[in-house]
Amino acid sequence: MPPRVGTALDQVARLPLCDVPPVTVCSAFDVAMSLSSGVAPRMASQIRPAYRDSVRWAQGAAEVMADGATRRLRDRGITAVGRTSRGPAHEELATFVREMSVDLLVVGSRGLSAIERFMLGSTSAALVGRPPTNVLVARRPTD
Repeated sequence: MPPRVGTALDQVARLPLCDVPPVTVCSAFDVAMSLSSGVAPRMASQIRPAYRDSVRWAQGAAEVMADGATRRLRDRGITAVGRTSRGPAHEELATFVREMSVDLLVVGSRGLSAIERFMLGSTSAALVGRPPTNVLVARRPTD
């Protein structure tokens, strides 16, 4: 489990709430389709099966992450369910928040540099920039 997920789970478990509401652990995955224009026909015929394999692998990884995080919260006595969805994480989380009328969204931060945020994007920055609800960003403790 990535450190940012563990940090976010620790924050959820420590929230001083009277009645701990059920928690939904959301894990999103997205796989970009390779362009096939300008590719040799033999290679082009291999792109689609490779893409399907990538989607299956990414979905499996997202499900494993959601299941592990859910189990970790349950071990702490918190009612939790897992959910996976396909698409950019910030968009999927914002959609879930709106559909379920979520009061608090807790996300982990990877601590990306400016260049990494530009290249990879930052889910937490996107959600804080245009918050769909209250957002708590849990950062990794410094070493």
